Amino acid sequence: MKIRFKSLVYSDAALVEGILKKDPEMERNLYLKCKKYFSDHYRAVFFAPDHVRDDIFQNTYLALWDNIERGKISVREGVLLGRKSQPINCSLMTYMMSIAKLKYLELVRQECKESPFATIEERNARLVYDPEEQKDWLHDDERMGKLEAISDCIAVMSERCRQILTLFYVEDKKLDEVLLLLPTFTSKDALKTAKNKCLAKLKSSSKELYQLRRNI
Repeated sequence: MKIRFKSLVYSDAALVEGILKKDPEMERNLYLKCKKYFSDHYRAVFFAPDHVRDDIFQNTYLALWDNIERGKISVREGVLLGRKSQPINCSLMTYMMSIAKLKYLELVRQECKESPFATIEERNARLVYDPEEQKDWLHDDERMGKLEAISDCIAVMSERCRQILTLFYVEDKKLDEVLLLLPTFTSKDALKTAKNKCLAKLKSSSKELYQLRRNI
């Protein structure tokens, strides 16, 4: 369920400056903006069951706040700055979601230590995201730009496409299982065709959006 709230629209720079000035209005607006963006986009960034989603968000938000207070994120002449006082070439929300990805991976590693039976997602996370790669995650502009494009495209896809992609790629359902959950599809071939069309649309639209933003 998407979160709705009434709020004035502030720039990322204004929100960061507001946090540094301990402005209650800015603190409230940053929290609400982060909460809504996270709720709308987290499934496009990592695989996690709903019961741990809130914990990941809270840890992510606290880390973002800490980065602002410690000067890891700052503002100069209306421009957001990050490591070595270099401009952050993405939105503050994309930066936040990159933190969320790291928090998720921390959770995966902890759960793997506690249990010898890792899920498919946990095993894949260990294979794809090694410690050396994670070090520069927050400062990999190309990766973050692609992540932002994919997240934004998923958010505006049709409900049916989001449902199909979530069942296959987030919940890791098999074809027969999805067919039972989506009875409007009368055959496996029809379902596979719909899945392939949705995936192709996502790949195409996110690639176009990413290239468009790079050229702006």
